[in-house]
Amino acid sequence: MGVKTAVQFALSGFPTILVEREDHLLPNLLAHQAALPIADHLRNLGVDVRTDSTIEEIQGNSEGDLEEVRISGEWAICDTLLVAIGSTPELGFLESSGLLKGGELVVAPTLQTSDRCVFAAGDAVTIQTADGATHRPWTWPQAISQGKLAGANVYRSSPLALSTLSRVNAQNIAGLPLVVLGGRPDLFGAVSEFGDPPRWWREWYRKKDCIVGGALVGDISGAGPLHFKMATGEIIPDDIIKPGTTTFSRDTWRHLGQKRTVRFFHVKGSLD
Repeated sequence: MGVKTAVQFALSGFPTILVEREDHLLPNLLAHQAALPIADHLRNLGVDVRTDSTIEEIQGNSEGDLEEVRISGEWAICDTLLVAIGSTPELGFLESSGLLKGGELVVAPTLQTSDRCVFAAGDAVTIQTADGATHRPWTWPQAISQGKLAGANVYRSSPLALSTLSRVNAQNIAGLPLVVLGGRPDLFGAVSEFGDPPRWWREWYRKKDCIVGGALVGDISGAGPLHFKMATGEIIPDDIIKPGTTTFSRDTWRHLGQKRTVRFFHVKGSLD
């Protein structure tokens, strides 16, 4: 939210400073190296990006109008301050319901709470699988798919489980595409490929021999089929992170309902 808002202000002609207290942008989505093309892109758009920084003090005039903010020891002129610092589900209204577990609204992959007749979906829930692992795929595509499944499961005698629990986030930041698949990058070893010049970054996160996540910045070709291979546990060769890869099996294309065909069109009056 902070990154996109800063971009819109800069494109509208306002001097804009983006302050991030971590050492790189989008720390909940990307590893440090993957965020570098995004920071460069924002600077090219006119955003003053300041990572590893925080706002320490706010200064106003006698009428209560904002005039300056101190950012890691340096004062900057400022008349508008927006804070985007993540989100925490508001679950206080459920404290006496008996549905919370350790302060979280835990649901099964079928989106059933501890009361099997009560379903929940979206940002409020923590999904727990049979092996005890927890998942928080808090993005709007997951919220939509969860809501549809929860609504359908209400009427099923045997509710169905979510087909995938991986977190998927896709967006376009003023012309720079970004796709994030799976878990947090700091939890796993990564295989990466950096563009030259550095306009894109593609990496995969491995746990043992399986791909459990990835990030595509600047070049998102093959994101859909790659996500399918990750979700089905297929072994993915290291060179698949390179842009424009075509190393997908027939089963992958068949599952996605895609066919590679060539059609010839005869146009009247066309030259030989």
